[in-house]
Amino acid sequence: MEMNNKKFTVAIVDDHEIIREGISELIDKTKFNVVGSFSSGQEIKDFMNAGHHVDVILMDITMPEENGINVAKEIIARHKNVKVVMLTMSESLEDIKNSAKVGVKGFLTKTASADKISHAISMVMQGDVVFPSKIYDVDNIDIFTNSRGKGKDVLSRREVEILKYIAKGHSNKEIAYELNLAEGTVKVHVKKILTKLGLQNRTQGAIYAINKGWGPTAEEINQIISPKA
Repeated sequence: MEMNNKKFTVAIVDDHEIIREGISELIDKTKFNVVGSFSSGQEIKDFMNAGHHVDVILMDITMPEENGINVAKEIIARHKNVKVVMLTMSESLEDIKNSAKVGVKGFLTKTASADKISHAISMVMQGDVVFPSKIYDVDNIDIFTNSRGKGKDVLSRREVEILKYIAKGHSNKEIAYELNLAEGTVKVHVKKILTKLGLQNRTQGAIYAINKGWGPTAEEINQIISPKA
């Protein structure tokens, strides 16, 4: 079958064939091509190492030969452009945190609806992260950031977009509404932006954005100062 290059490619990794088939049926075929179904971590690693292109891997955690988080860590280290989303029965905070630490971009349970799975794939391909809300507590949010400091990382398109909203004085809740994101996802992005730029707070972020020419227009400033009744 000829592949539509405009569709994102997806691989499914789970040791139960019936689950792999079920997940494949749930994925929106108008947006995504399922290019492989694998029963073990070794199979997907062999597939990737052979040079096959995959945009997103949906990965189970509990598999007989190797833990899915360890497989994800190895794949992410070797294939920088691949996004991994854990799709598992686990709801353990420890599994969620360990997944985030190795660079996984999303974490869903196998009870997720077809729409939620397809939405998660789309979101991670846009540079977002998709995790259960409990991971976004203050004690855990540093998992999503690094300490490389000023100038070492380039902001993603999504991060620039969020920084522009910060410069306009929007709260995380308002930004989430405007961009159709979870508020926790915005919180993660803001933390990453500040870390990448070596900044301490949102005010410094707003000043940085304004200096870059990303601040509000004169018309937007007037609307903020003199909102219509």
